[in-house]
Amino acid sequence: MVTLLQGGASKYLFMFVFSLYIGCCHRVDVRAEAIAPFRFKALDHSQLELIGGHWAAVQDADGFMWFAGTGGLARYDGYTFKLYKHNAKDAFSLSNSLVKDLLFDSQQQLWVATAWGLNRYNPDTDSFTRYLHDPNNPTSLGHNDVVALEESSNGDIWLATTGGLDRYSAGSDNFSHVRHEIDNNNSLADNQVLSLHEDKNGDLWIGTKTHGLDLYRPKTGKFSHYDHNANDLKSISHSQVLSIHRDRQQRLWVGTFGGLNRLDDKGFVRYQNAPDNTRSISGNVVRDIFEDQKGHLWLAIDGGGLNILNRDNGEFTRFANGSESPSGLSNDQLRSIYQDNSGGLWFGHYPAGITVVDYYASGFINYKHDHKNANSLSHSDTLSVKED
Repeated sequence: MVTLLQGGASKYLFMFVFSLYIGCCHRVDVRAEAIAPFRFKALDHSQLELIGGHWAAVQDADGFMWFAGTGGLARYDGYTFKLYKHNAKDAFSLSNSLVKDLLFDSQQQLWVATAWGLNRYNPDTDSFTRYLHDPNNPTSLGHNDVVALEESSNGDIWLATTGGLDRYSAGSDNFSHVRHEIDNNNSLADNQVLSLHEDKNGDLWIGTKTHGLDLYRPKTGKFSHYDHNANDLKSISHSQVLSIHRDRQQRLWVGTFGGLNRLDDKGFVRYQNAPDNTRSISGNVVRDIFEDQKGHLWLAIDGGGLNILNRDNGEFTRFANGSESPSGLSNDQLRSIYQDNSGGLWFGHYPAGITVVDYYASGFINYKHDHKNANSLSHSDTLSVKED
C-alpha cells in the first residue's frame, strides 16, 4: 500500500513515476515499416479480478488510470486500485456495475456508460450523478443500455445505446434522440448501436449490430448507409460493426465481426484471416483499433491477440499468448487499447486482466537456434560475443 501525497504533489509524483517507466520507449527506434519485437507484461493485482473483463480505459488530468469492467469501475494510481460498484442502498453509487465505456470530455468531466444508465463522476464528493430513462420525460436518456460515448466538436456527447442514438446537451442537461424509422431510408439503419466516431467535419460514423455502418450528418439530418452485401466484395465485410478509427492520413478503418475494413473512394478494402497465411490478420473479430504516437496501427482481436498492420504492404505482425515466440500477453481475448499521456499502451482482456507494453524487454531481440530456420544460430548456448 502506498500513501499518496495530497493535492498537486500527488499528480507530479505519479506522472514522474510513469515517465520513468514509459520513457525508455523513446530509445527504441520503431517505424511502421519495421515492427519492433514488442514484449508485454500483465498488471499483477488481486483486485483486477473483481472488475472482470475490461472494455475501456482513460487517464485523467492527475495521471490516474480508470478502467471499465464487467464488474465495475476501477481507478489506478500506479500502485493500488480503488473500485466503484453499484450499491442498491446508495443513490450516488454507479447505476450499474457493468461498465461499457468511459469518456473524459473537454472539461475533464468523467462520463461512465453502463448497462443500466449513464453516470457523471463528481470528484469533490467521490460520487456519481445518474442519468436514467424516464418514460414520462421525452428529454431523458432514451435507453438505459449505454454502449459507447463520443464527444462532439461543440461539447455535446453522443451516446450509442441498444435502443438508438442519443445526444446529450450539457447546456440544457437534456437528451435528444435519433431512431430507426420503418420505411424511411433517411433514418438510423438499426437502433442497436455499438460504436461511434465523429470526423473533422462534425459528421458522425455509427457502427450498428445488424446493418453495418451509417454516416449521419447532423447539420442536414441526412444519412448514408454502408451494409454488408454478400455479392459485393467492395461492401463492408460484416454487418456487425464493433470499432471505428480514423488514422493520421484521414483513412477510415472499421472493425467488424468479420474482419478489418478500410474505406476508400471505391468502397471497402477487406483484411480477413487466411488460415494458411501467418501474415494475415490473426482473427476476424476486431474489437478495437488504435494508432499510437509512433504511427503503429494496433488491433485488438477477440481470440487472436494483438496485431499491428503494416499499411505499406498489408501484412500483419501478430502477438499472441502461448506462441512459439511468447509475447507476454495474459490471453488472446483482447477488448480495448489505450495510450496514456506518457505514450504507454494499455490493453484490456476478457474475462479479466490488463496488459502493458514492457518497453524494457522490448528493447532486446532474442537470437536462438531454430531447427526450422537454417539462418538461425547453430546452437542456443552462447559462450562469448565479440563486436565486428
